[in-house]
Amino acid sequence: MIAGGDYKQPEKDGPNLAVTDDGGVTWHLAPISPQFYASQIVWGRATPRACPERSRRARAEPSSAVFAVGSTHAGYAKSTTEKSWEKTWPLHLNSATYYAPGKVIAVGPNGAIVILRTAHHP
Repeated sequence: MIAGGDYKQPEKDGPNLAVTDDGGVTWHLAPISPQFYASQIVWGRATPRACPERSRRARAEPSSAVFAVGSTHAGYAKSTTEKSWEKTWPLHLNSATYYAPGKVIAVGPNGAIVILRTAHHP
């Protein structure tokens, strides 16, 4: 999955997220809505592993979780095929990563560090 959008109009919904299922040869628009500006996407299984394996040829699985951060919102969806975000937060964040099952740590401007729970885990 890749992300983008208009950083000057970060609230503007539009074709800002795209997904590949063939290692980047072809891309199609992601169905998740709304598609606010996102500066980073973190995808992969949120459980049971904390971090997705990364590879130039890695394929996004339909069951892979998606976490997006941008200058006006952060959003979480259980899958790249979801029609809407499961959770959103009104936060200005620049970068994020899964650090434990169901948990994301993210950073924003002025030294902000945020821990977000993406799913319920015992």
